[in-house]
Amino acid sequence: MSKFLSIECNDCHNKMIVFGNASSKVVCKCGKGLLTPTGGKANINSKILEVLS
Repeated sequence: MSKFLSIECNDCHNKMIVFGNASSKVVCKCGKGLLTPTGGKANINSKILEVLS
């Protein structure tokens, strides 16, 4: 089941809420790629703070 995730950028500590099965790349305001789509569950390149239900 897909979930929303609260994640934090490792560089600037900006917090975002993203979809775990995202179909597009998510980039932080500092320019770092936080999430890369894979066709299923996304690769998360940042710290997961919380899994939201």
